[in-house]
Amino acid sequence: MACLSRRERCETQVASIVNSDVVQRDFPSRIRWFLVLITIACIGLALRFWVLQIVRGDDYFRYAARNSFKAREIAAPRGIIFDAGGRRIADVRPSFDVVLRPDRIRRPPPGKRDLPPRPGEPIDIRTIARRLSAYLDVPREVIEERYYSASGRTRHRAVLVKGDVPRDDIAVIEAHRIELPGVDIQVSQKRTYPYGKLFAHLIGYLGEVHPDDLARLRKRYAPIFGEDYYEMGDFIGKYGIEKQFEAAMKGHDGLYYVQEDASGRVVTAFDHANPDDEAHAKAMLAYLSKRRRAAVAGHDIDLTIELELQKLAAEKLEGHVGTVVALEPDTGRVLAMVNAPSFDPEIFARGISHAQWRLLREDPAHPLEDKALRGQYPPGSTFKMIPAAAALMEGILTPDATIYCPGSIRVGKRRFRCHRAAGHGSVDLAEALIRSCDVYFYTVGSRLGIDRLAEYARGFGLGRRTGIGLNEEKNGLIPTKEWKRRVFKQPWVVGDTVSAAIGQGFDLVTPIQLARMTAAIANGGHLMKPYVVERVRREDGRVLREYAPREVGRLPVTPEVLETIREAMLGVVQSPHGTARRSRIKGILMAGKTGTAQVVRQDVQDLDKNDDRYKDHALFVGFAPYADPRIAVAVIIEHGGHGGAVAAPIARDVIAYYLRERGFIGGKSPSSPTTSLARSDALLPSAPDEGQ
Repeated sequence: MACLSRRERCETQVASIVNSDVVQRDFPSRIRWFLVLITIACIGLALRFWVLQIVRGDDYFRYAARNSFKAREIAAPRGIIFDAGGRRIADVRPSFDVVLRPDRIRRPPPGKRDLPPRPGEPIDIRTIARRLSAYLDVPREVIEERYYSASGRTRHRAVLVKGDVPRDDIAVIEAHRIELPGVDIQVSQKRTYPYGKLFAHLIGYLGEVHPDDLARLRKRYAPIFGEDYYEMGDFIGKYGIEKQFEAAMKGHDGLYYVQEDASGRVVTAFDHANPDDEAHAKAMLAYLSKRRRAAVAGHDIDLTIELELQKLAAEKLEGHVGTVVALEPDTGRVLAMVNAPSFDPEIFARGISHAQWRLLREDPAHPLEDKALRGQYPPGSTFKMIPAAAALMEGILTPDATIYCPGSIRVGKRRFRCHRAAGHGSVDLAEALIRSCDVYFYTVGSRLGIDRLAEYARGFGLGRRTGIGLNEEKNGLIPTKEWKRRVFKQPWVVGDTVSAAIGQGFDLVTPIQLARMTAAIANGGHLMKPYVVERVRREDGRVLREYAPREVGRLPVTPEVLETIREAMLGVVQSPHGTARRSRIKGILMAGKTGTAQVVRQDVQDLDKNDDRYKDHALFVGFAPYADPRIAVAVIIEHGGHGGAVAAPIARDVIAYYLRERGFIGGKSPSSPTTSLARSDALLPSAPDEGQ
């Protein structure tokens, strides 16, 4: 035993242990426990597989879908705007936009340097911005700012980097797609305005939604259309019809899904029209079909505006600062509404630069202002029909009563001059309106008093919004004693009334108010609500809403008084001594009233007469044909001088064109003058006036 080697001794010991009774007795037990553990492990794995495949299979299926299938938008075309003749004055066109997909781009920790992404991790926005800015004319900082400002947006919503990108730039982006994961080319619908500046204030423009607007829009529309109906980066109506009918014209974007590979390349697109593009994706499509939706186009808008009439009015305003408003007297339909100068709404649709915005804002002619609805001007002598009507209604004078005009009148310490320094002599009501005698209306106004005058002015629709509903229309101002006491803490004086009676002093009106007043005088006393939208309809032509004429008041005068005012307005144009006699229309009788609104008081001295800022505003209101009015027009030219010389010819051309197109001029003999007009002409002096 002592002679055995070490190896032999070990083998002998092992053999003795294995053959011992203890080992022989415990071995089967250990095998059994081992088999039990193996069985339990297999059962556990089977249960886990059952949970993953059966119980949670749909959930994990959707998780997988989120990784390989991405939601994409189908841009809904915005509604089209048509003129009264069915011509498109606001349209849509396809546009290629470069966008970011936030779910495929990593937001880096603040203050960290650009680091290469780890395997499977999205690329850093800083890297993307640096690369993309090299291919597009967009600074890196702007790209990053747009990315960060999109936090909280819906996953499938893209972040706009640059819209309406030229095809050459698109080709460059496509050629470098492998370097730009998370960058995509998206087809969208862009607003286009075929007639440029012509309808800028009326139609308005689109602008990118502001964060302050987003909360309001979501609160209103989320319960109906969902939280993603409006998102940062969307364009909404900011002005004009675009703003007023934003909800109707927006449309509802569609949704479809694409299958992407690990590099972000699109493998298969699954949209609402092709649910069975790939047989192997039927199971996935069964899930996605519950979530996809078709794009719904916005509703179309038909306007009352006549395109050719709008063009003519804009042409006549060329070189002036002012506005033309034309209405259909019996209905209140807006036939034309033009402001000068104007602006190109396309720059807002493309995205206006800070430099362009500054130029528009700082332009002294205020091209962004809707002068027709928001411009507030002294009405000048176009206001004189109101004190004339009020005096007749209140019994202060009769049509035949005369007032002597020596050329001026003293009220208190001030002398108020007539526009004709030599005076008009004794004039009755018709003559006073035809020749626009200031002294006559100074006297009438002082007899009426400001509060009665203001009551009638409001009854004629002045000093309050017409209700057209566009561009935050302004009220204007018709003053009273209480108003001056409240605003200036001063008492009203007779001199204030004298100025107000000829449309000066504190009086302020908007051109749309003057046009409506003129239309009411033309149509027999009916104050109609102006409207510019004829109907709202679906893309297939089905009318959803149609707007009808609406009477909102009556002029506070009798038919006899109104006819007296109408006859005098006819004399303003048709009489050889009328202030608008040079604006007659051959073959038609037009009635109207000129106005020259002073910018500074009469008694202000030492003014530079060559400075346009101190020149009078030129105004004219008129309607035709006299016996059966079809159009009423108001024209205001800022710092234009005399209304009869500047504003009346513009109104004449607009009215003549419209009536010629409607067949009222051309081969037809004009109506005969009224007896009242002939009587007034006989009393007029031979020397013509060159006044208002």
